Amino acid sequence: MALEFDIKEYLKSKKAKKKVVYKPESYLPIDPCLQEIMGLPGLPRGHIYQAYGKSDTGKTTILNHLIAEIQKKGEDLPVVYITEAKVDWDRATQMGVDLENNIIIEEDFETIEQVFDDMFEKIAEQKAGLLPKNLVFLWDSIGNTLSEAEFEVDSEGKREIKGTMMKAAKVIKGYMRHFSPLINKTRRDDSPFLNTMFLVNQAYTQPPKPPATESKLVPYGGDGVWFASSLSFEVKRVGKLFVTRGGKRVKFAIKSKIAVLKNHISGIEKSGEFIIAPDKIMINKDTELKKYKDIHKKDWGKIPTTEEEG
Repeated sequence: MALEFDIKEYLKSKKAKKKVVYKPESYLPIDPCLQEIMGLPGLPRGHIYQAYGKSDTGKTTILNHLIAEIQKKGEDLPVVYITEAKVDWDRATQMGVDLENNIIIEEDFETIEQVFDDMFEKIAEQKAGLLPKNLVFLWDSIGNTLSEAEFEVDSEGKREIKGTMMKAAKVIKGYMRHFSPLINKTRRDDSPFLNTMFLVNQAYTQPPKPPATESKLVPYGGDGVWFASSLSFEVKRVGKLFVTRGGKRVKFAIKSKIAVLKNHISGIEKSGEFIIAPDKIMINKDTELKKYKDIHKKDWGKIPTTEEEG
């Protein structure tokens, strides 16, 4: 004989809990070409994002573009961590990044632990009123940063490698378990701020495991970043664009492709190509390329652009 059960009475017997209310969706601004490729009007605040791929594919360009757009709007404070040790600040300024105003740049950290600990500290400073703005943490790149367990420095300052990238993956996963909820909780209506995280990551080619027959590109850092990310996309270079100047072919842009491989924002996984020039990004369409060439034809002349795939 089934016992009678009244769910309403059960709920009445429990202490009333305040229903969690979330803020209306708001977005970090991105170029219309990225909006079209991703199928989003921007990057929703209060989430973690990952852009991964091999070197020279456009990941850092996307990061610089995002920083510049955030600065223009002025509602958020970009906190930029550079652990790649090969940043081109001239290129960043060409993309519109203001290195003097509305930005915090951290370049002195060497380990994963140092970067995460500093982010925790900045969130504490935000709560204390020292950083009273929405924070956008941008890291280039998490996959190219060692953990403290991977090396040891002797008395002469020499570094000895002690471990493998599996140790870094374990460290990232451990930190992400604590940091990800701090980002996600800022979407709640009772949070005075709305924080976001954008991670640039390196990737490697993983050989196929039977029965699979094709290799795939895999981001570094294990699955800690992947699980924490609301949106994860691969960036791959597919071509170069040239002009002929002074009798020589000169590369003026690259063509890259974004493939959204995880999307917990809208659920739509799209892909598309875009062009990266020194001072901007644009959708890979003949009309947009023509506009850009017309603007720069005083430098290039009317020589047609040729393309080299690779």
